[in-house]
Amino acid sequence: MFPHESPEFPYDEHAMGQDELLQCTHLLIVATRSEQEQLARAATDLGLPFAERKGRTTTYFDLGAAGPGRVLALRTAEGPFSFGGSAAQAIYSRLETQAVGGMIGVGTCFGVDRATQAVGDVIVSSALVPYDNRNVLSDGLLPRFRYHRVTRHPAKASLRAMLERSRDADARDFKVHFGALLSGGSHIACRSYRDHLVSMLTKVAEDTIVGGEMEGVGLLGLSARDRPEWVVVKGISDFADEDRATDAPAHRERASYHAARFVLEALQAERSRVAQEASP
Repeated sequence: MFPHESPEFPYDEHAMGQDELLQCTHLLIVATRSEQEQLARAATDLGLPFAERKGRTTTYFDLGAAGPGRVLALRTAEGPFSFGGSAAQAIYSRLETQAVGGMIGVGTCFGVDRATQAVGDVIVSSALVPYDNRNVLSDGLLPRFRYHRVTRHPAKASLRAMLERSRDADARDFKVHFGALLSGGSHIACRSYRDHLVSMLTKVAEDTIVGGEMEGVGLLGLSARDRPEWVVVKGISDFADEDRATDAPAHRERASYHAARFVLEALQAERSRVAQEASP
């Protein structure tokens, strides 16, 4: 255990060497400038720092003792692809920061049901469903998809439990939905395709599919499927339908802020809970 993991050893950056400055218990991952800005805003509103730290391959943002230990944040490229994408950066940053408490994807996502969800609501992944792992066959002139290769990847249980405690403890002006998230590299702006994915993958998901996003699939390479080290928490900016082009720009800042604020409040509450349990 690193000194900054325990509530008995207060986090003090001046007492750390350079290597220790890049170690943390939790690593938050955002994927766009807007998501980074809204995470910084949420940190400021909660009295937390947001200081740059140079790593070997990227720049981190230091939120200090925002949780049970030290919390860093990282901005990747949008989606899982390329060296800057969530897949490569998650692995590199895990080696550099250790992130022993896990990684939390924070940002925006799409919802799937306007009747029960609203823009600005927050989704917490009970599991990810990587929909790109499919067979594309021919059906005359049209493609036909088979999803028998797709498997459900559950999120880290301790992170889900932390977020459930925060959801149940605090009142807020948006809803928090727990369920399975579709995850893949596509920008979806087609209601019929969104509904097709939900219909075809509901059985695989086991839990109710409540939304979809692009970066979580990149976190699956961090660990074995039965020992996950991640959870995804994102705010709804649109519904992956024909209105996405207007909805997403109009609502992404609010959605990102709600997700960031919810995660940081959960981490702060967990810090208090751990400290209380450690007290004699």
